[in-house]
Amino acid sequence: MKHKIGIVGCGPWANTVIKKIEQNDLLDLRYVICRNKNNKKKISSKYKFFKTFEDFINKHTPDSLYLAGDPNSYLEIIKKAHKKNIDCIIEKPLSLRIEDAKKIRKYQKLQKNKIYFNLPNLNDYKFIEMKKILFQRKILKINIIEGGYGPFRKKIDPILDWGIHPLSTILNLFINKKIGNISYKKILHNRRNNSKIYKLETYCHNIKIKILTGNLFKQKIRKIKIFYTNNDFIIYDFNLKKI
Repeated sequence: MKHKIGIVGCGPWANTVIKKIEQNDLLDLRYVICRNKNNKKKISSKYKFFKTFEDFINKHTPDSLYLAGDPNSYLEIIKKAHKKNIDCIIEKPLSLRIEDAKKIRKYQKLQKNKIYFNLPNLNDYKFIEMKKILFQRKILKINIIEGGYGPFRKKIDPILDWGIHPLSTILNLFINKKIGNISYKKILHNRRNNSKIYKLETYCHNIKIKILTGNLFKQKIRKIKIFYTNNDFIIYDFNLKKI
């Protein structure tokens, strides 16, 4: 039996998610919550459309929801999904308000319904294989470059969109270890479309960590460079199909 799913949002990224769901034989996308009439026209009419989440949730209970709309709406959606035991996949960022993000995290810990964060970089087999050998030698520093080009989600700063990926990578690599304060600086800014590149720096157990991230690169890039002693280094390119 296919897994019934609904999606909240109908912007450019939600459209990308819809196409991916349609390619999955295990998923049955049935519902789209979309308040933008122009965006609605770009999506197949075979789905049931709802203008508000309230209209939808009062009539239907899918197996899960994919949240790809306004991050500031996620907390209220999570609350209602929790009551109906509907699993949720949340597109980053969790919220543009830190208190809302903390509350969503509390709902996840209750484990009544499953709440997943969309961080495919952590489940990429190349990342998993890298972790197996990463700490076999002494590391001096780690550099990460990760980003793309152009504003895909205009209302969300790229440090909260693209930046979540390299930050989650570092947190996953150094899980249960204390990471130093993270400094950040905007180093490029296209004011016409508000595209930016940020430099972030931190450290963990004397390992220096530097990140370049944003949406003002010439093309999509996902690379990790590991510096070891004796001037040795390894580069992992996650845009490649194999490493």
